[in-house]
Amino acid sequence: ATATANSGTIRILHKPNGGFTSAVNYGVKHAKGDVVVILNNDTTPEPGFLAPLLDALNAGASVVGSLILNPDGTVQAAGLEQRADGTWWNRTDVPEDGLRVWRPAVMGACFAMKRNTYLRLGGMDEAFGNGGGCDVDLCLRAETEGPVLLEPRSRVRHAEGSTRFQLFQPAGF
Repeated sequence: ATATANSGTIRILHKPNGGFTSAVNYGVKHAKGDVVVILNNDTTPEPGFLAPLLDALNAGASVVGSLILNPDGTVQAAGLEQRADGTWWNRTDVPEDGLRVWRPAVMGACFAMKRNTYLRLGGMDEAFGNGGGCDVDLCLRAETEGPVLLEPRSRVRHAEGSTRFQLFQPAGF
């Protein structure tokens, strides 16, 4: 199915549920643009979220992630860091100057990449299924292509897990 929006044509793809990573890989494979923005279905982008992501990609970032906020506006993730024990955690410290900053990884709830970089890296590893490390894995592999950056001027609210077990059937399918 297709729909027309103010900025062009939006294609809606239907794929049987194979998990988050499978759906993202399918969508990127069928995308037509040079840039892909991965945006979870339980997110609400704040106005103006897209331009800072595109600016960072144009400046050479391989992956650029948004500042992820909880529904109440508090910080959920300002990038990801690895603990000494090897586990990963959501940073909540936002750069004081509000400018983009390098992070080892960004949260998969909202990030942008050039489509050809995503495909060259093989996309998300589908062994991760519904997440749980697929964002970290992709970011670590992407460092070979350019820095992974957090862009705090791009803000997205994330009601994490609120749609996890809901079924969605688009009209016409």
